Amino acid sequence: MTLQEKFPGTKGLGCGTLEEVWKAVEEGIVDAAIVPHADTAYFYFQNREDSKLRMASKLLSIEQTGIAVRKEDRELLEMLNKSLETLKENGTYDRIYEKWFGSY
Repeated sequence: MTLQEKFPGTKGLGCGTLEEVWKAVEEGIVDAAIVPHADTAYFYFQNREDSKLRMASKLLSIEQTGIAVRKEDRELLEMLNKSLETLKENGTYDRIYEKWFGSY
């Protein structure tokens, strides 16, 4: 079911890039936009002093992301997994996330 079907009267706007979406919201061309959280959080927290954007305080969905490696790169996969585990255990992951995406 599309948004237009679920919410009659809703109109979609095609944009080629996220920058165009954010600009459309800032300029009032659209009232709101459903966009990827990480990209938008980064943009917002890097430009919040000059931006007219505000982020909703609740995620609409949780999308997991991952790092892909070739099957034969088992050593690299082990190194990545160990490094990510260490970053999470020692709090570095949270500090990096806070720096680049902020919290709300």
